[in-house]
Amino acid sequence: MRDRHKLLLPYDGEPLVRAPVRAAIEAGFDRVGVVVGREPRVAEALAGLPIDLIPNLDAAEGVSSSVRCASRWAGERADAVLLLLADEPGIRTDPIRSLLAAWTRLPVAAARCRYADRTGHPVIVPAPLPTAVTLDGDQGLAAWIASLGGAALEWAVEGPAPVDVDTEEDYLAALARLPH
Repeated sequence: MRDRHKLLLPYDGEPLVRAPVRAAIEAGFDRVGVVVGREPRVAEALAGLPIDLIPNLDAAEGVSSSVRCASRWAGERADAVLLLLADEPGIRTDPIRSLLAAWTRLPVAAARCRYADRTGHPVIVPAPLPTAVTLDGDQGLAAWIASLGGAALEWAVEGPAPVDVDTEEDYLAALARLPH
């Protein structure tokens, strides 16, 4: 995205990173943790929100290091962690709430949303992650969840998955989905 940090791009009147964090807060969780890397402006963009900042000094390794940080943080507080991506500003509270409600009613090891076009976040996994789960680089949890078969829930959510903002085109697509 050239010389701009994607999480700090303007989105609906505030930095992009605040949108998914607000969705988690509005979903009604007692505690919301946000994994932040070494860029201090991201933490500054979240100022004033009722969250715990979770430092990730290994953020350059990719998403796997953030998942490990979130899992450790949640494992000290609960038996599961609900994961969202900071670069998916279009996440809504309804899928978060409905996935959590389904997961609490069903005996599954993990749960994720199944949108009309793909699976995606939010994702709920045990916290801390089982030691058998190995993650490297930008590898997320999709392969591990798929390996669980019937022990994983794919919760149907209407509509397309939120846009994952990795390119300028993605950013423009996310902006185009904002209500006018």
